[in-house]
Amino acid sequence: MAHLVFPKRLTDRLAAYWSDMGGNMVVVTGIATLAIATASFAIDYGRKGSAETSLQKIADSAVAAAVSPAGIPADPKAAAERRREIIENYVRNSRNDVTDATLLGSPDIDLASNSISVTLLANFEGTWASIFNSFSSSKRKDPNLAVRAEAQWQ
Repeated sequence: MAHLVFPKRLTDRLAAYWSDMGGNMVVVTGIATLAIATASFAIDYGRKGSAETSLQKIADSAVAAAVSPAGIPADPKAAAERRREIIENYVRNSRNDVTDATLLGSPDIDLASNSISVTLLANFEGTWASIFNSFSSSKRKDPNLAVRAEAQWQ
């Protein structure tokens, strides 16, 4: 079996290179910072998904409650008002069920003769969302979460 033979000068330089610790803290700090940033981004992404799921459940439940015939008057105008009231009350009472997001305003309710749609807007309260919003030229809080639920009946 043949052995590789390196010149003494080359092996001395390699040994000195591998034993030199200068600058290692910069590399370690950079890698650690990148790992922490990636982990916090992943956590925020999961929290935003959870907040969106909670908002969607509220919108779906509010629409389901509004299309239920129980307590709905026969008069179309009164029925529309009652359905709107049901949705607004449901959303108002469910605000605390949403974590990591703040609902903005009242639900956008679109009522037709045999269909209904509800749109909920919210702001996600995550670390990265706050960082990106701080660079925004606009001081207005635009919603970064929107969910919609629709239903029809006969």
